[in-house]
Order: sequence, then structure tokens, then C-alpha cells
Amino acid sequence: MIDAKLMSWWGGDKEVASAAWCSTVDDPLKIEARTDEDVKRVINQLISDNHNTPKEAVWLKFWISCPIFCERQLDKYRMTLQLQDIEITYLKGDFGRDNISQNEYSGRYKTLINEFIEMPDDVAEIWGMANEGSAQAVIDIKKIWHDEMTRVYDLYQSWLRMVWNAHKEYGMVNNAQYKRFREFVRGMIPTAYFTNFQWIMNMNAFEHIMNERMSEYSGKPQVETQIVARMMYEELKRYEVCPNMLKEMEIRNHW
Repeated sequence: MIDAKLMSWWGGDKEVASAAWCSTVDDPLKIEARTDEDVKRVINQLISDNHNTPKEAVWLKFWISCPIFCERQLDKYRMTLQLQDIEITYLKGDFGRDNISQNEYSGRYKTLINEFIEMPDDVAEIWGMANEGSAQAVIDIKKIWHDEMTRVYDLYQSWLRMVWNAHKEYGMVNNAQYKRFREFVRGMIPTAYFTNFQWIMNMNAFEHIMNERMSEYSGKPQVETQIVARMMYEELKRYEVCPNMLKEMEIRNHW
């Protein structure tokens, strides 16, 4: 099941406002004396004028469970950089780009999770349309999808069991060889299978990701990725993380 949980966070509206006031205030005691209304006012200005660095005063840690294909769409924010002018230049970005840290469940060290996303109704219905509106075709393709996903995973597990037994029970394969085998055959698992990962980012990175994967301006991102983004957003609302800044972001970005 697709899920996103806010595990912890650091900072809030006041820390964002404080970061902004550092540009104009020479005494930290003056910052501490500012009122809640002062905080709201400066946050409104920050979001309206698109000042990014004060947003980095707040950090968020998420636990996300989603299909591998969905995780790969999100992973791009950490791993790549795209510049657009007259032409598009694609560069390899430094790890941790945009203040995002990510650690994912490892198919190298563990057997991958036995959970995949079933074919959504709307996707199956497109197949039905392509088959002259056949209701049976909709049922059939969902079953084929389920059976094929299961077949591949069962094969993956059976291969691992065989090599594990050869290692553990008969000594025909050493531990290093078993690990080498496991890290390679994980590649057979379809990207519709689930993965888990921890995502740490600041509020500036959060806003960027929401704009790319949830906003009406984002060019209709894949539905499953929109679900992850929406869940992340709802978690911040649920725990009232930076409520003033989040509200201003909603208004400015049309979330």
C-alpha cells in the first residue's frame, strides 16, 4: 500500500522567520522579542517574494512506501540536475543535491519485499476500450497483471532459496558468492513492486517537490506519485508543521 509518514521534524514558522530576520537584525534578543503577528507577516513576504534560504531552517524526515517506479521519479530530485535555456543540458548532480538525503531498503542485503501494486481500474479500463469496450478484457488484464507479477517474484525467491541452500546446507557456494548472486538477480523484480525509503529534506526542497508532483502546474504527474506527494503534504497539515508557511505555500502554488 502506498504510504508516507512524517517521522520527525525540526523547526517551525519562528525558525523560518528568524532566519529571514538575520539579514536585518544585529541582536538575537531582538529576534526573540518578535510577536506571532511579526512571524506571519515575514513568512507571507518570504513566500510572495520567493526567498528560499529561510525555508531551509526547517527539516523533515519521511518514511515512504511506494512502487519502485514511483520512487525512481522521486529519486531524481536527489540525483540529477536539469538546466533549461535555449537547449536542455543534463548533468549528474552531487549526492544530497537540493538538501535531500535518502536511504532505501536494499535488495543487495535483503530479499525484496513481496508486495506489488495491482493494476488500477482506470488503466485496466483503457485496455477494455482498446478491446471494443469489453468488460471481460478489463477483468482479464487485471488477472494477467497479478499472475505475472506473482510468477516473477516466485521465480526470484526460488532462485534465492536454491543458492542459499547450496551455501548454508551443502557448502557448495560461499557467503560472498551468495551475496553476489542475490544482488544481481534482484534486477528481475518489476518496478511495480514496493520499496521503502527514508527521505530527509528541508522545507525549501519540500516545496519544490510538491510543485513538481502535486501542483496544477506540474504537467499532470503520474497518479501514484501524486498520491505520495499528497500524503506528504497531508502529514505536515496533520502535525501542524509550519502552519503559517504551509498556508502561504498553498495559496502561492495552488496546491
